[in-house]
Amino acid sequence: MNYSRDIDTSAAGPDGASASPQFTAFEAAYGEIAFGDAGRAASGTSCDMARSCSPMDMGASPITVTASEAGGFDIGGPNETPLRAFAFKTADGQLSMFALYPNAGGMVVLTRQQALALPEVDGRLNFWDFAVNNAGDALGLADFSMVYRAVDGASGTYSRLRPSDARLDAWTINSPMPRMRVRETDACTVGGQPLRCIGVIAMPLAGTGVTVYAGLTPSDVFGFAVGH
Repeated sequence: MNYSRDIDTSAAGPDGASASPQFTAFEAAYGEIAFGDAGRAASGTSCDMARSCSPMDMGASPITVTASEAGGFDIGGPNETPLRAFAFKTADGQLSMFALYPNAGGMVVLTRQQALALPEVDGRLNFWDFAVNNAGDALGLADFSMVYRAVDGASGTYSRLRPSDARLDAWTINSPMPRMRVRETDACTVGGQPLRCIGVIAMPLAGTGVTVYAGLTPSDVFGFAVGH
């Protein structure tokens, strides 16, 4: 999952001369990528937050992961400034990677694509939540507590109750891709009555207690939830 700045290349300099590209708003995206030998990407799919997806063109711009002399890794293709990446491996071998775009242009979070399991009914989830909007403004740190309610193994869905305001929201696991879960736009209720809420795609990072998420179009929110 990534959160990066759009680039406006239409800006003109003095007397109509070309100007350097200008960063505009941030936007989120997600996808999947498979790596083969020597850290070279073999295939991939890129999707926007409206869930419109297209295959990555590996032939025109192959993506590779290489060890950096400065520590960590470089991710990128030929003739481009690479992303600066750092891997995190948990005690049980689960791997995640965090990569930064050049010039503070955004970040990418990667993890192995593994199926999520449904939670147990009446289980509790406590987490800190931090998010930014598409202007890069922080929305503040919040502390939430949730209780899992209905769980449906056939459909891969569950609901969570937020006791602080009695809000109930509904999620589907392994959608739109394995290791992700989605809450559709306005999939919330209070006392059985509909409640407006943003749609979200979330990706838990195995073994870390951290979940990275982004809002479905047009919410343009990107954030982290950290269990405690």
